[in-house]
Amino acid sequence: MLERVKPGVGPEWGGGGIYSLRLHRGSLFYTLAFEARSTLLRGDCSWSSYDYSLVGPPPRSGGDTYNAVEAVDGKIYFGGWAHAPAVLERKGKGRLAEVVFTNKYSILHEMDVDTGEVRLLWKEGARDRRLWACEVSEVLYNPLRDTLLLARGDGHINCGIFEAGRRGGVRKLSSTPVLKGEVFMDMACFSIHHGWGGNPGLECVDLESGETVYTGEAVPEEAGLDGGGLDHYREGAVFQLHTRVYVAHKGGFTVFDPEGGGEPRFYRVLDFGDNPYSPTRTNALYLGGGVLIPFNTPTAATVRGTDELPNNVQRSSRRSPAPTLLVYVTPTDMRIVGSLGARVTSMEALGDKVLLAWSTQPNFERYDATATDASVRGVAVVSQDSLLAGRPPPLSIRVDPGWVGDRRFGGLPLYGYRELQVDPRGGRVVLEAYEISDEAPVKYGREVVEGGEWIDVSSLTDSLVVMRIEKPPREGMVRVRAL
Repeated sequence: MLERVKPGVGPEWGGGGIYSLRLHRGSLFYTLAFEARSTLLRGDCSWSSYDYSLVGPPPRSGGDTYNAVEAVDGKIYFGGWAHAPAVLERKGKGRLAEVVFTNKYSILHEMDVDTGEVRLLWKEGARDRRLWACEVSEVLYNPLRDTLLLARGDGHINCGIFEAGRRGGVRKLSSTPVLKGEVFMDMACFSIHHGWGGNPGLECVDLESGETVYTGEAVPEEAGLDGGGLDHYREGAVFQLHTRVYVAHKGGFTVFDPEGGGEPRFYRVLDFGDNPYSPTRTNALYLGGGVLIPFNTPTAATVRGTDELPNNVQRSSRRSPAPTLLVYVTPTDMRIVGSLGARVTSMEALGDKVLLAWSTQPNFERYDATATDASVRGVAVVSQDSLLAGRPPPLSIRVDPGWVGDRRFGGLPLYGYRELQVDPRGGRVVLEAYEISDEAPVKYGREVVEGGEWIDVSSLTDSLVVMRIEKPPREGMVRVRAL
């Protein structure tokens, strides 16, 4: 499992990855997308593998690209989607290709950890060439009803929050499209899904009744520290931490207070405007009482063009402003604890180690489909101590002025960094540092940078540095370095 996985047959949109890493009763489960294969590795080195044959005939593709997995009482429950059979349609004489969605199904499976036996609990398709039934992007266990809660938001038909019985049967609790979620107190809270755009939102249902008990939305200009907006919102993982619910998303984090009644708070973190650098298509990992979140070198990119995204987003998607950065969130600070070249698709803790599944390619867009998975995938193993007790990695970030214009960007966590350099290459950049706090925003000062000098930031360890280009560079990119 820890060896590299080269591209295999998987008609889909570009690069998939290794998803749904889950350790349960000494066995490790994972799904290889887009090749529609789930594997269980046991402690005695035996293994079981499933090829999604219960969904439909070959050739098959898909699996899971959101980490929709849960473990309960010796059973692994895994959601996602699959094409069965997969159909790839070539367009004209070139290499343009499109996946036909007629045989795409949203799915929920159960695997027995001891025997490897797999049951298909539920599937649903839209039977349309271009549209699909909303994927299962989250599976949560509800201990009060001994059921599973499903998030469905990525798709076009039958989105919402669903409850599934562990022996089968599915009912809809809410029609609000949602993508990721987490159990919090006696609720299950889910991020409201808008596609690319909209504002961060959260909907919570009561675990006992299934009724919606909280719906909230954060307007970034009002909820943020710096008063700026948020472009091309798309959410990643949802996690709970110290009486709050966090939604990780493109541009940072939004913190909701479903029970306490407080207003949402938006923290701009590693925001690069139009560029799709984000903490999407990965999971949150609880570690040492805090939470680890990857901000990924773009998880989505356009190669040949699409009719579904703005041109500025498409143009920026093939260039990355920074490597994938691992951000560790505690109730009092956010810190960068690791740097990787590839995007991280899934994470799991294994003893004193952390498993980081990686993929070299992003998801592509509709007309960038390939007959094989476009990526090389694998798993890196790092120690928890190296992440939580070490110094942050040196940073080198490049920002194209065309991505951000005169809007605010950045949100660089300064914890552990001593010096910061912003080189506007003949332009002028305004820096503002904000304290990470639930209270009213505390601004530490404003600094205008023109010459690329190094700034002492050793006293701002609980701060985020937000930037704005006041005068564009004469040429090239704005460069940001931190040591």
